[in-house]
Amino acid sequence: MTRPVGRRPVRCAAADTPTDPYAALDRTPKTLTLQIGASEITIETGRIGRQANGAVMVTEGETVIYTTICAGRDVTADGGFVPLTVNYQERYSAVGRTAGGYRKRDGGVRENETLIGRLVDRPLRPMIPKGWAYDTQILEWVLSYDGERSTDALAITAASAAAAISDVPLKKPIAGVRVGLLPGETEPLINPTCEQMERSRLDLVLAGTEDAVMMIEGFGDFLTVEEMLYAIEKGHEAVASACKDIEAWAAEVGRPKKTEKMLVTPDGVDSAVVDAVGPELAEAMAISVKQVRGAAVEGIRNKAIGLLTGGDDAKFTVRMRLLVFFGFILVLDPPRPSLASLSHRAQR
Repeated sequence: MTRPVGRRPVRCAAADTPTDPYAALDRTPKTLTLQIGASEITIETGRIGRQANGAVMVTEGETVIYTTICAGRDVTADGGFVPLTVNYQERYSAVGRTAGGYRKRDGGVRENETLIGRLVDRPLRPMIPKGWAYDTQILEWVLSYDGERSTDALAITAASAAAAISDVPLKKPIAGVRVGLLPGETEPLINPTCEQMERSRLDLVLAGTEDAVMMIEGFGDFLTVEEMLYAIEKGHEAVASACKDIEAWAAEVGRPKKTEKMLVTPDGVDSAVVDAVGPELAEAMAISVKQVRGAAVEGIRNKAIGLLTGGDDAKFTVRMRLLVFFGFILVLDPPRPSLASLSHRAQR
């Protein structure tokens, strides 16, 4: 049987076919322009990456960073530590190059990319509140690089903007800047160019919120304390202004935060656990042999779960049972052993 040549027939939707659920979505890009020092930064969302929890395209000159944040659907942690991963990648194609030789791929993660990923993670992680127990990943790709300014401070701002408009809980947005100081000058430079940084006496990467400085990293060429403090002050002024704009923009175009999915200890559970098994746990934690101590703590944990989940009180729910199971030691916060007991263990 031969296939007819020509265009495929177009299928027409039936009259009772439900309408497209995405037809009502606003697909027009939403942009925000930030003036940080001498650089103009444009943040755009809504054009691509709409299936991510949050996605932005950040442009500074001809440098473009595409950033997404995605969160899992299943609980994978106890809420005491945010399961956040930040991956930053620079591609050869960003400067119009292709890797030579037999392999045409970019290769593995370079040291500079790992360090910038840590710069992004360090100030952003405390802004995600404890109790968020879902695997969260921030991916950043440098799609274009003009060589005018470095991308580390821009990557911090891009990750913050993506998190701010996403449904991942975030206390406050952050922003990052680079601060320089030319010889003979008293006024610091905010987001200086690479050419200016070659002559700068100060190379400082600063990140923070509207209210406080979260991170500083860099070095100076024998700067005085007053010069350093003034540079930090001017850098935070630029950060605070950017954070205000990002927060207002996120309130307009962002998604509602999923605060109801956070693992939060119900009221009264802490005191109930302490009253039930507090003294027993303190004795168990003083056992010097690791295997015996672990078995004793496990037995006390099971006892606490059995006692607290057997009542009719509203706080003794399955959700509380999970919290007691995962955060048992953190909830009770047993006293630390004394120096004398530690010395006795060392002798044994």
